[in-house]
Amino acid sequence: MNLLNFLFNIFFLDGADVPQDSTVTAPLYKFIDQVGPYAIGVVSMLSIILVIIFGVRYSKAEETKDRQAAQKQLISFVIGAVVILLLLVILYAIRQPLSDWANGN
Repeated sequence: MNLLNFLFNIFFLDGADVPQDSTVTAPLYKFIDQVGPYAIGVVSMLSIILVIIFGVRYSKAEETKDRQAAQKQLISFVIGAVVILLLLVILYAIRQPLSDWANGN
């Protein structure tokens, strides 16, 4: 059993072998197709929760030094969360053309 079949069986548990006719991206496409919407939702919810936590930390900071540090953390987190969410959305949106390109179609 090669590594690709092993990963396919772990993720999808249907016991099927990966097709050998240049569709080796089928498990990856299926994984992105099934997990993509949930991943976008989970990242969005966690981002909202963490923005609230960082916002409260910023508002409770009493010293200027603490307030500036909390502001930097908040700004850095928002930028990082937007980049991660944008990459997930782009990956989910181009999953079919990416699969076609990888398979040579």
